[in-house]
Amino acid sequence: MTALLPLVIALLAPPAPTGDAIFLGARAGAGAIEAEPYLVLDPWAGVQYGDFALAIHAPLRVRFDDATLRERDWDEGSDFGRLLRFARYGELVRVGLLADLTLGQGTLVRRYHNGVDDDHHRLGAAVEYQGETLRLDAFADQVLAAPVAGFRVGYRFADRWTTALTVAADFAAPHTLDGTADSTGRLRGETGLFTAVGAELVHDFVAPRPERAVTAYLATNLLDADRFGAHLGLGAAGRVDQDWRLEGRLEAIALGEGYVWSPFDTGWLVDRYRRLVARQDGLDATLGGRAAFTVVWGEALVLGAEYVDALTAGRADLSAWFQVPLSSFGLAAYWRQRAGPERLSVFDPEEALAAVAANMQLSPGWFVDVTLARVWRVLPADEAPIDAPPTLAPTTEFFVTLEAAFGL
Repeated sequence: MTALLPLVIALLAPPAPTGDAIFLGARAGAGAIEAEPYLVLDPWAGVQYGDFALAIHAPLRVRFDDATLRERDWDEGSDFGRLLRFARYGELVRVGLLADLTLGQGTLVRRYHNGVDDDHHRLGAAVEYQGETLRLDAFADQVLAAPVAGFRVGYRFADRWTTALTVAADFAAPHTLDGTADSTGRLRGETGLFTAVGAELVHDFVAPRPERAVTAYLATNLLDADRFGAHLGLGAAGRVDQDWRLEGRLEAIALGEGYVWSPFDTGWLVDRYRRLVARQDGLDATLGGRAAFTVVWGEALVLGAEYVDALTAGRADLSAWFQVPLSSFGLAAYWRQRAGPERLSVFDPEEALAAVAANMQLSPGWFVDVTLARVWRVLPADEAPIDAPPTLAPTTEFFVTLEAAFGL
């Protein structure tokens, strides 16, 4: 299957182990990648012992016409990180897929996902520590090659007041492209370090708890040490009644020349090629804003959307998500689009990262999954337009799989 988007991965993950036990399972099915049919075979095994859990698997995608493995799944050393499905120790450390990762108020790292570029697998690691006054979050989205990495240190220095420092960087951000691609489907060009540093001041108007939370924050950020931006926001969350919970956020943004908000978001691993870091120099200083809401109904429905816009900088973002996470049936959908000067292009499916997935439990230990995803890949040379340089292009992928999972 395609490891694409946070909601889809969360929905189609293997059953979470409970208690000390060994778990075995296998997934089999069929689908299409770049309009070519593939057979999917994915045996896995996992163990749970106290706070420690580990799962390994062999995700094999086999071409129907010649029964060979898909080459781009195993043509780089880092691709062998696919064999580790996940490892974790309580809430402190987790290794594997990083999905929906946000640091602080999300003005630098928001809903980051390291599985978007599935041709170049990234084995990530994240650490989370919460003390009485100190909180530490750190991640590296790739431990087998040059990563996107970051950390946030937050300190509660007074009643309901928190200050925080966030640092994030891409250690192999493309700055130029030479119009060619290597044998693994990676675009060639000059790469270098892209950095983002930010400071936050956060005030909780009421003590955060499930029933109600109201938070104001000020965040100031620097990209590559010379592109300044500031965010002033207000967030609120609370229960309407026993079943309904609402969350909302409004944010004003001051963008200096070349500044972009939340650079490390869901689509960064694609956008860093499509919108090179150096090209942001053409963005003028302006103002912008963000509005977001989420509606939750019990344990059965999650619906959310977020829109960000700059008045004159030629950029708008739209994200939307939907989930029905029932125990015997799940449905999830996600849409993310980063547009240019034409704001209505946030609705253009040709330019979106999008996915829809469904999961159904047929009987205890048996599940069927359906995934439809819009992904971005560097097309093989024999599929690219004649005389056109290699480039990332969108393609639609579809899979249907049957999974069996049992504990020993």
